[in-house]
Amino acid sequence: MQGDVGWQNVFGGTPGAITNEGTYRKSAGTGISTIPTIIPLINTGTVDVQSGTLRIDALDHQAGALITGNGTIDLPASYTFNGDINAGPVGGVGTLTFIGNLNLGASSTVTIDATGPTGTPGLDHDEIVISSGGVTLAGSGVVNGLSGYTPITDDFLDVIVGSVAPSGTWSVPGWTTSFVTNTVRLTAN
Repeated sequence: MQGDVGWQNVFGGTPGAITNEGTYRKSAGTGISTIPTIIPLINTGTVDVQSGTLRIDALDHQAGALITGNGTIDLPASYTFNGDINAGPVGGVGTLTFIGNLNLGASSTVTIDATGPTGTPGLDHDEIVISSGGVTLAGSGVVNGLSGYTPITDDFLDVIVGSVAPSGTWSVPGWTTSFVTNTVRLTAN
């Protein structure tokens, strides 16, 4: 998607779904691009939001599928993620923003890329921001050290921040998960 555009059913009748088995990318425009409810997105590949906001009114994000980028994802309020999330570019650091609640399913995996401890979220390690809601943790996470970073005991990364307190539990090998106000913090064991 090379701009702030959306999908429409201009021919009438019953529209089909968008089945993404490769990469569906929003790479231009700072506004909103919309995939409406009548055209669900079935994602078994990668959705990459590099710019602006991608509003997906009906999403089937399957186990093993990936959502990534430095843009904003706007999803239905009751949606549960069963696939993978990686803020920023894969193998790089960035910030991915969600509008509404982020509910992680049991088969979800969140990858956090980090170049060092503490530092600035979004610059030194990945950050997921929930602009109007909170996160319910489930599934697992993994911290991917970049630029030679190997965590030592008590290093911490503030990785998910919302507007309400987080809940749930999360398994991240080598890290302990805690909640600090509206933030999910990982502390190295």
